[in-house]
Amino acid sequence: MISVLLLNKPQEVRGQLSSRIALHYLLPELEQAETRAILQKALGPDATEEVITMIHSVTGGVFRSVDMMIPRLLELRQRNEKKLAEGSAKMQDLVKTAASRLMI
Repeated sequence: MISVLLLNKPQEVRGQLSSRIALHYLLPELEQAETRAILQKALGPDATEEVITMIHSVTGGVFRSVDMMIPRLLELRQRNEKKLAEGSAKMQDLVKTAASRLMI
């Protein structure tokens, strides 16, 4: 039902949602050090400087995009565990795949 409302009356739905939000605050982009801290906690030793730089570059430091990449990377890492261990795949490859699924 919500998808129908969003498709048929986006302005009306947007107005209703906006009326229920008391405070709007635009988050600034993350600094690379902040992105690093988030990724190191989420990815552990797989959060190399190259991986961090790639993710920060792809997402532009937008928290929501960084946050959306993490579960995708974790899933891809799990699915490709054997390839990563063999060396036939690298985390950088997984970052590219995860980034290609983002809608930025």
